[in-house]
Amino acid sequence: MRKKNNCGVLVILSVMAILLPGSAIAQRASDTTPPVVTALEIPKSSTSMEISITKFTATDNVGVTGYIVTEEATAPAATAEWSPTPTQKFRFKTTGPKTLYAWAKDAAGNVSTGLSAQVTITTTTRDLSQEEKDKFWTNWGAGLIANFASAKKRPIKSASIVGASTTSPGVVRVDSEEYFMVGLGLEVHKFLWGNQFPWEHKRGTFLSQYAVGPYVSVMPGNNIINAVGAGLIFGFFGESKAEGTSSPSMSKFSMNLGGGGYAAPNTQILGDGFEEGQAPPPGETTVRYKQVTSYGWQAILSFNYNW
Repeated sequence: MRKKNNCGVLVILSVMAILLPGSAIAQRASDTTPPVVTALEIPKSSTSMEISITKFTATDNVGVTGYIVTEEATAPAATAEWSPTPTQKFRFKTTGPKTLYAWAKDAAGNVSTGLSAQVTITTTTRDLSQEEKDKFWTNWGAGLIANFASAKKRPIKSASIVGASTTSPGVVRVDSEEYFMVGLGLEVHKFLWGNQFPWEHKRGTFLSQYAVGPYVSVMPGNNIINAVGAGLIFGFFGESKAEGTSSPSMSKFSMNLGGGGYAAPNTQILGDGFEEGQAPPPGETTVRYKQVTSYGWQAILSFNYNW
């Protein structure tokens, strides 16, 4: 006895189930009615760039499958980053009066008309306490110091007399010199003027303090002090109000950028009577040096930590 082949029957029944009116696929194929956003509630004002969406509801004749909020009045594409549940938070990029639009879509790709709500975003600043000013506005820093020597008294590391013979005294040649010196150093600064500006991070709203004032630096070296500098320095530190906190906290870490001039005692240069490219003084067979104070330009990058 031959067995009946039911495969063809099963295929036909499956296709009929898919295409019959009332099936999910058939409904999606014939659904042209977009969802309707019925409610969007947000705060009227906020001091944080991120706001909470207190109410976001939508309805559809078949079912809502996606939710999204935007700052644009143009409807988002069906391929945008839709959420399967109502959005609960939104972060703005700038301050001021803002309009937020809520959208919904269904399985057929129909997108609703946007429902809008307004909010004003402002950020607040506060005056630094005297303790904070004492910690940041007058402080020591450590970091990198770069000195650029002037051409007149550049440090000479080594020089020699070349071309000397019984008939010629030769000429002085500079074998090694230093136009640029970089090393670790210390500085102390006193900021006289500063201000604050807000900026945003995913962890919350930050208020950054920047200030300008004079500084004095010291670069140690073989002679205990290699150079002493002075100039203007720009300092930066921040305070943050992270999500879920009630008050900002000042960062204990600051970065400082400065520039000015320096004086380097005990700078080695060619001795009296010796000039590069010229004959040495009569009777001299080796180069003599002398120690002077040289001057140049300075750049500094320092950091300090307030304990």
